[in-house]
Amino acid sequence: MVSLTWLRQLQSEWHIPDIIPERCVHQHCEIAQCTRCVDSCPLSAWSLDKSGLKLNVATCDSCGLCVAACPQQALAQAQYPLLGLINQHKSLITYCERYEGFKAGKGLVPCLHALSLSTLAHYYHLGYRHLYVLSGACEACQRFGKTPTLQQNVNTLNQLLESRQSEPIQLQLIDHKTLKSYRKQLESVQADQAAISRRQFFRQAVSVVVETVEQGELPSETLSAAVISWVELLPNNALKGVLFPYVPRIEAQRCNGCDACVRLCPQQAITLHKESDSLAYEMKAERCTDCGLCVQVCDQGAIRLEYLQPAPENTLLQTNYCKACGSPFHYPADQTEQDYCRICAKKNHHRLLFQVY
Repeated sequence: MVSLTWLRQLQSEWHIPDIIPERCVHQHCEIAQCTRCVDSCPLSAWSLDKSGLKLNVATCDSCGLCVAACPQQALAQAQYPLLGLINQHKSLITYCERYEGFKAGKGLVPCLHALSLSTLAHYYHLGYRHLYVLSGACEACQRFGKTPTLQQNVNTLNQLLESRQSEPIQLQLIDHKTLKSYRKQLESVQADQAAISRRQFFRQAVSVVVETVEQGELPSETLSAAVISWVELLPNNALKGVLFPYVPRIEAQRCNGCDACVRLCPQQAITLHKESDSLAYEMKAERCTDCGLCVQVCDQGAIRLEYLQPAPENTLLQTNYCKACGSPFHYPADQTEQDYCRICAKKNHHRLLFQVY
């Protein structure tokens, strides 16, 4: 006889997050300190130690909060909000699996707060401006407070959109009766559309594929190639003074020009920009994901991350040749003139280069 406990565990394992290892910052750098997935899990299903990052699938309840928390989108889990036209607006309709009135059906998600900024931005990019949700008793749930709430994510996205002079996304709480009505309305429309002629079949098939992609029903191999820097999906990123959610800044007086941040940033949000005779650290805030790796690898404490700020100015660099070893090096132009590279300066330029290592 098949064990009910086994079936429930199997059902849970079907919905655990997909892991995309190459995106995780721990794959990029041994000293990475990110613990977002561990900290966000209400059941402590994630653990991180010297041997690596682990997920206890028997403990995981597929809430999806770790997926929302991961800055690098190294975790993926399909969400299935109901999509369609409500009052002539492209809308998302969703409700929490812990709401007492509904236990299954289209629009059900494990946790409303797993709808991250990234997810909302992707739907906004696809033209969805209205979000209707039916919520359970969030404050009494053990999942609550582990990540930003859905309302907080909507507020943040709308701040970014306002700075871009763009239409905001509307979040509306609905009751049981309204949800039932909207679901019936959309399902009725979908049923009518199903009765189509052969001539319309191909057109309908294409629409189904598009709708499937929009709902995020993508296999893991497709997800691994998806856009990580969701800010690049927002409109009018080039407008002067627009806000960005995550902004890396270099404190020029602390920086020693080692380029560790440039080499290790997985999104190339910090690059070494060369143009004719000028050299600068170029900050591309639209690519930053708040992974924090640049802050952690900087041994001078010269980098900090700011939030909801305009893009920073580039850090201009001065180039020179080391008087001790003869190697070319660079440093922020705001500093006084440097005669020695960072290695020779640290070792008081009394050693040959091979003796430093």
